[in-house]
Amino acid sequence: MESKKRILRKTIFKFGLILTAMCLVSFIFSYLEKEHLNLPPFKKAMRFIVIAIPVVFGIRAFKKDNEGFTSFKEALKAGFGISALAGVLMTISYYLFLTVIEPDTIQQIIELYQAQSIDISFIKPWLLSLVIGFQIIFTGMIFTLISGLLLKKSLPATV
Repeated sequence: MESKKRILRKTIFKFGLILTAMCLVSFIFSYLEKEHLNLPPFKKAMRFIVIAIPVVFGIRAFKKDNEGFTSFKEALKAGFGISALAGVLMTISYYLFLTVIEPDTIQQIIELYQAQSIDISFIKPWLLSLVIGFQIIFTGMIFTLISGLLLKKSLPATV
């Protein structure tokens, strides 16, 4: 049997990359449809599902690889690791998008909010990228808490 740390690392890496890929595909589709600045409510809800699927399945995979047992603490570690890895990678990806691929996006966002009489002239690419990363981590943690409570199964006590 593999050690729990090794199983945990493997699960975090695998499902963190899957979550990153799913977030990137979701973002690319919204960019190609010119909706990346102002997503419709349905697509915002779909982003929650995109984050939930790898987190829940990652915790489930960890439990399966751990002989069907996982504590709430282990589920939190797995879910947070998956969310944190994806959050960091998406922060880097979004920063590259804002500075290299489409540097006019910040100005478009400022104009969009100024039309609504909201001043966000202080916004910078690194700040917006961090917000995206924290959104992924926070949302992932919500789904981690829920799935950790539902999927926890402790080892039976030996007498």
